[in-house]
Amino acid sequence: MRARVEAHRRTRAARRARDDGSRWYDVVDDGGCLNVFDGWVALVIVVGIVVAVLLFAFGGPVLLIGIDLVWFVLAFVVGAIGRFVFGRPWRVEAYGPSGERRDWYVRGFGDAGRLRDTLQAEFDAGLDPSPDIRS
Repeated sequence: MRARVEAHRRTRAARRARDDGSRWYDVVDDGGCLNVFDGWVALVIVVGIVVAVLLFAFGGPVLLIGIDLVWFVLAFVVGAIGRFVFGRPWRVEAYGPSGERRDWYVRGFGDAGRLRDTLQAEFDAGLDPSPDIRS
């Protein structure tokens, strides 16, 4: 048994002689602060923390605004397709000086413009176009 103890002591002594003397707690300086991070590593950590805080504070609202904008654009495009491509009826309104209102419904953007011009010419000529005539 004594031989094993002596062998163990010699092994430990040889290991200590080979060792550079650094221990795990050598990264702690005298003031108790860690001295692990050098300049650029600390900068990367600080920038990462700032970006994480900004994303936490503003990321959700910006994402929700983006989703709202996508829905708005989608609704606009679908409405435009329904109005222009599929020829949804357009309403041409005419108001008289006494407050009288007349409505004509026309299919298509081009036909609505032509009807508007025709009605303007008829009103200027003193005629009395009726909504029942055109539909």
